[in-house]
Amino acid sequence: MTTQAKPATVKELSTRFIELANQMKDEGQDIKRISSGLMQASAIYATYAAAGNQGYLQESGVKKVADVYVNGLREIQKVKKAAAEQEGLKPRESTAPMPVDGGGESGDR
Repeated sequence: MTTQAKPATVKELSTRFIELANQMKDEGQDIKRISSGLMQASAIYATYAAAGNQGYLQESGVKKVADVYVNGLREIQKVKKAAAEQEGLKPRESTAPMPVDGGGESGDR
């Protein structure tokens, strides 16, 4: 009988991605480019998870993935805003990550 590893939680997985992003930052990469790279990687992997290596998302699938991302982003911002206000800080709006520069491949997974 083989033993299977306990599946990681979404929080544990996201923490691993953040740790990797922070390593890139510590290597001197710009945090906005890192963010853009993570978003592009997420889009590639979401497509792979939904449609496989040879598939693609129709517009309705793109909207579904985007909606999941938007909803998650909104929830994270609510938590961050509440934490900042609890500390007496005034939340500020910041600039968006750099757009993807188009230099990457669509990428297979």
